[in-house]
Amino acid sequence: MLKRSLLLAFISVPLALQAQDSTYVLDLLRSPLSPGADLVGTAPADIQRPTDPSAFMVSVLDATDNLSALPSNYAVDIAPAWLFTARSIDYSSYSSNKLTDNLWQNFVLSAAIKNVHGDSLKYTDIGLGFKVSLFRGYLDKQLDKAITAANEILKTLLIDETEARQAWLASDEYKVLLEKKKNKEISLEAFLQAVKAQNDKISDSANKLISAKKEALDSLAALSAHTVFKRYGFKMDFSGGLSIRYPDQVFNDARINKGGAWLTIGYEWEAGLSALGILRYLYHPDQVYADEQHVLKQGDLQSFDGGLRLLYNKGESPFTGGAEIIYRSVLNYKDIPATWRFTVNLDYKLKKNTLLSLSLGKDYDGTYNKDGSLLAALNLLLGFGNGRQLTSGNNN
Repeated sequence: MLKRSLLLAFISVPLALQAQDSTYVLDLLRSPLSPGADLVGTAPADIQRPTDPSAFMVSVLDATDNLSALPSNYAVDIAPAWLFTARSIDYSSYSSNKLTDNLWQNFVLSAAIKNVHGDSLKYTDIGLGFKVSLFRGYLDKQLDKAITAANEILKTLLIDETEARQAWLASDEYKVLLEKKKNKEISLEAFLQAVKAQNDKISDSANKLISAKKEALDSLAALSAHTVFKRYGFKMDFSGGLSIRYPDQVFNDARINKGGAWLTIGYEWEAGLSALGILRYLYHPDQVYADEQHVLKQGDLQSFDGGLRLLYNKGESPFTGGAEIIYRSVLNYKDIPATWRFTVNLDYKLKKNTLLSLSLGKDYDGTYNKDGSLLAALNLLLGFGNGRQLTSGNNN
């Protein structure tokens, strides 16, 4: 029993060390990135900024009656890597730009619903989409430097106390001591005092380790609480999906409204400027459209979009402003004129991982007709599950 108590004392300190949690809730939320909302036409911006996803994102959109109606459009996005395996992703893989890390950590599944309740038009659209990152940029260099320095401190303190105690129990010193006790060269009391002295020596070292590690972890906690985590440099996302329409909101009458895939490519500078572009192919089955002579026709349309978006955010400012312009042409019907979308986007960060987004501008010319439509959308985005490991390897 006494020997068991000694062994328990030998392993208690390292267990206390390893029990410390090194997961930090980061401020990751940017302007909404929801492929599902993009497909049903409720996303505040078609060209969505490539960014680190939250584990679970909810978007509530009001885009009707000059922002006076109750919201009837919603989007939900989940990132499986951060929802299910967040604790297994350490800082080294989070900060890397390996394709496998980019694909898995920035993989997003998206769903959105849009309800239209007009006098002459009534339907519900459901959009289902996905997004992966091919290139996600690099973390802020000063931020990465600070985290790397903290990790170096932790690395130098990685003395495995369990192995230290086990090593002493297997050492010649302990074997000689144990042999003397068996041969009754020393008393049990003297043996226990020698073991206790060694235990106290290792415990003192462990206490210093706990204190030093706590300081390093506290510095990371302060960093995560007051820093907006951003990535800069070249970025590329690939997205796709489809939307399903229920005419007259009859839910046993489902039709594919559109489907497609697109690339979002851009570059973000540390000075605060972002330039983004989009190349998108969409297939619109069984669409009613008006040709140049305003004659209504019906057919399966294939469209190509190309556009540019500029954004600016200065430092830690809660405001982000920008504008986008997108050109849409129909590939398989030459008598359908090209259309444009132009929007001004304003984002305001209400608090950590809560964002309010406003978009004003002109949407594409309706559903391939000649009536331009005014776009006005107010979007509230909430992000959940933004915990990230800022320590690497076995520093947990």
